Amino acid sequence: MKKYFSIFIFSFFLNNYSLIAQQPPLEQQLISLDLNFFLNKPIDTLLAYIPHSDSIFVSSTEPIYRGAGLIIEYNQTPFLWIYINIYEPQYITAFSPNYLNPENAWPFSLLKKEKIGRILIYKYATTLINEASIQ
Repeated sequence: MKKYFSIFIFSFFLNNYSLIAQQPPLEQQLISLDLNFFLNKPIDTLLAYIPHSDSIFVSSTEPIYRGAGLIIEYNQTPFLWIYINIYEPQYITAFSPNYLNPENAWPFSLLKKEKIGRILIYKYATTLINEASIQ
């Protein structure tokens, strides 16, 4: 009985290890994304497709009349982050006098309904590894 149990445990770990080993690194997943597919679609569409992150926050954009943007960070090595701009605001007011406090100026619940105008994926602080834009 012990012998069969040991074989079962060994095969279980071997199968799980092979499933984990087949997953490409996060950087490769983000580089290989066809970002053009997500343009002019709600931010929610992209959020459902990309790997999960616990670090998602609203930011003000440049130029300020565009309103809010969304930043998704992956705190690992290498540090990766996604910057999402909206195209034509429909659910939020583009210019908010409260732009210095973006989480209050543009609630995430409304922002994720907005259509994507530009997606930039960075490695470290400034290395652009993937991008797409309507303009």
